[in-house]
Amino acid sequence: MSDINGSIPYKEAFQARYGGTLTPKYDTQSDLFATLDTDLKNAVAALKSTPSVPQKLYGNNDQFFKGDPTKWIKVGNAARLRIAMRMTKVDINRVKTIVTDVLSNPADQMSSVSDSWVFVTPGNSFGGGGNWSPVGMRAPKPTLDFMVAKADPRLRLFYSKKSPGPIRRQLYQPR
Repeated sequence: MSDINGSIPYKEAFQARYGGTLTPKYDTQSDLFATLDTDLKNAVAALKSTPSVPQKLYGNNDQFFKGDPTKWIKVGNAARLRIAMRMTKVDINRVKTIVTDVLSNPADQMSSVSDSWVFVTPGNSFGGGGNWSPVGMRAPKPTLDFMVAKADPRLRLFYSKKSPGPIRRQLYQPR
């Protein structure tokens, strides 16, 4: 959301119900990424620690990894690297800190297809076989406009042409 909109309400958002404000302040993208990185780092640390009291296991109710915390640790670290990637032109020192921290333990990094964060549903259901089907979806306009304007050769790899739209331009849908 912040990639498209820049600053967004986050820390104060949705707090009115709990006595907070109806007009939350907007967090800058830099502040938001710092908050998300801290939250992810803390979540990974919590997953790696031994709890002081027995915990309820999600088991098969965890639709992604069937309750395997090591897989969630890898997802958290992958998300941290993605955040770092978005900050390369803004705060290279913070990027180096995140990357060094995440890469310091290879066991906590995605290393095979089985580590992929994919929602697989059983049987023939709405998401049967993997992530939700892109049929009927359209490409995000800012992304498409940018790729078309730059004659990006990846356009045909990411999107396929659909029928002409009402304004006589080709619509694209995810592949």
